[in-house]
Amino acid sequence: DDPEALAALGVHLFEQDALTESGQLLARAIKVDDRRPLEERKQTRMLLGAILKTQKKHGEAERVLKAALLLPSHSSDAKILYVLGKNYLAWGRPDDGRWALQQVVTQHSQSAIAEKARETLVALDKK
Repeated sequence: DDPEALAALGVHLFEQDALTESGQLLARAIKVDDRRPLEERKQTRMLLGAILKTQKKHGEAERVLKAALLLPSHSSDAKILYVLGKNYLAWGRPDDGRWALQQVVTQHSQSAIAEKARETLVALDKK
């Protein structure tokens, strides 16, 4: 199993909305990607987490996304936290969702995703 090929094909299938097949390839890539660049490892986990969230496999999504955050810090952490927050919200865990989104806003305020996190928090506060 070539982790680079698995991840690349998984990303391609993700972009084609073939989420089940993409998730299977990304999960295989994660098992063998310990020598791949950090950014690629983070992206693979973030995409798999997003797929699992969409499939309503919230516990699995949480596990994959938290594993991504345990890897060394990287600029992609803001997006991973955002996906984790959205996963918690979809899972019916608004307090955890709010915590993750606040982490994006406070720790990654310069990231492109910070504004979306702010908007989501504002919408949560109106509920």
